[in-house]
Amino acid sequence: MNPVDAYLVLRARQSPTTFAGYVLRDATTNKPVKLAPQHRAMHALWNGDRAVVWAFAEGGKTTNLAARLAWELGRNPGLRINVVGGALGQAEKLTESTRRLIESDAYARVFPGVAVAKAKDGAFWVTGRVAFSPSASVTPTGLGQGSVLGQRFDLVVGDDLLDLDSTRTQLGRDRAWQALTEVHLSRLTPGGRVWLSGTAWNSDDVLERAARLPGWVGRRFPVLDSHGRSTWPERWPLDRVELRRQELRHAFSRVMMCAPLDESCLVFGPELIDRALLNGRMPHLSPVGGRVLLGVDPAFSVGPGTDLSAIVMVVVDDSNIRHLTHVEASRMNHDQLVDRVSNLARANKATVYIEANAGGGVLATMLAKRVPTKGLYTTKQSKVARVEALNAELCSDQWAFSCPLGSPSAELRALCQELESFSLDPAVHTGDRASALLVACEGARSFVERPIGRVFPWTPPGAR
Repeated sequence: MNPVDAYLVLRARQSPTTFAGYVLRDATTNKPVKLAPQHRAMHALWNGDRAVVWAFAEGGKTTNLAARLAWELGRNPGLRINVVGGALGQAEKLTESTRRLIESDAYARVFPGVAVAKAKDGAFWVTGRVAFSPSASVTPTGLGQGSVLGQRFDLVVGDDLLDLDSTRTQLGRDRAWQALTEVHLSRLTPGGRVWLSGTAWNSDDVLERAARLPGWVGRRFPVLDSHGRSTWPERWPLDRVELRRQELRHAFSRVMMCAPLDESCLVFGPELIDRALLNGRMPHLSPVGGRVLLGVDPAFSVGPGTDLSAIVMVVVDDSNIRHLTHVEASRMNHDQLVDRVSNLARANKATVYIEANAGGGVLATMLAKRVPTKGLYTTKQSKVARVEALNAELCSDQWAFSCPLGSPSAELRALCQELESFSLDPAVHTGDRASALLVACEGARSFVERPIGRVFPWTPPGAR
């Protein structure tokens, strides 16, 4: 070993950041990685006993966390670590990454007395323990899984614990918090440590609650700093950041800038959306036989990162319940969009309501030649009116988001996410499916306010 390598090995045994730079390899070049300042700051947080890290997606968080766990086991092979993920598979990914680092040649040079002795059911044991323990060195589990009961851990690491189901409602957030504290944190040894990491979800989710506790330290690592500069320009130059902004649109602030959704600022509360989904599962609420309309929000480009053209189908029954029966969004040119909407309208005897601003007016004229069509122009005032109307109708249980298979389709889930993160701020993208639903909302109100003609049998005079 040459003097430079010998010095790096010595430094890697003492410094987790030097160790990470020494053992981690670039997936494309296989060369040692260069840690960004944010990665060094993450390791500084992990020097403490209670830490919360929010990091943007693909920001190197999990990779550095795997290197940190491997370094901790090299320093103390007797550690018992519980890796917790939102699902078991997520926890196993981090555990597997840690195991592979320990099996690498670079790791053997830094910690020659530590190696993987056994691996079973996703967990693994390392050599070099001073005292016998039946517990694995690293045990992966899903959040709240009872397989850890009866075990003791010196370090609990939660990586990507949360998802839509565990953050969108108060009940889901309470259950996730209860699972973490009662199942996992209750297994800590005296002096045990806890590190939680993930992307931002809700201002009252598990990570936010933990960071507010005394003795906990939390820090956010967004993709852009306060001056709009990339925090990892080697991997995330500004043009890539902008492309991701166009792809994520309304979710960019949460996923890439680590800004959680604030419950107090939500326009459409998750409880309202849950009730509409529940109504869609009720067998006595049937959309059959109602008046049908299509809400269309057209896009005017089909290039990568552009908006989608969205279509929703709504059936208004005799009780004026609005049944959302179909949602779709994709990139279509004008001819494809006109053909698709026309075919849906003919098949379902529907009236089309389309956003008519800019090029939408031309599409409305094209559609009107084929099927009944009305163009709706959107202003700031009309958008607010549609939002207020939809909110009021959701509050009064006038919407049923149909789930014919018992659970929401992928497109309906996407619509629900757009509604949950909806903002009237013009700088925040509304969401294409949500825009189409707002157009349909105005169309449905015109249906409801229109009198329905009825034919009554003639009754001879004196027969009453």
